[in-house]
Amino acid sequence: VSFGPNVEDEILDSFPDSDIGTQVMRGLLIVHLCLYIPVEFLVARHSLLNLVNKDVKRLPLVPYVLLTILLLAICII
Repeated sequence: VSFGPNVEDEILDSFPDSDIGTQVMRGLLIVHLCLYIPVEFLVARHSLLNLVNKDVKRLPLVPYVLLTILLLAICII
């Protein structure tokens, strides 16, 4: 499908809201992001702790959670 000069910045906004296929794809995109982002945090947290020679398995809960929140804040900013 080609929209020409009428393409929105967010490609899914270029499709009509009344289209069921569009709604399904938006829902699947949300599911994908909800499942994908936590996996990326796992890798990022592990790699960051390896840089400072810390074992992620032995990290106490509070620093573990704070590091996760910090990584999330960096991604949001």
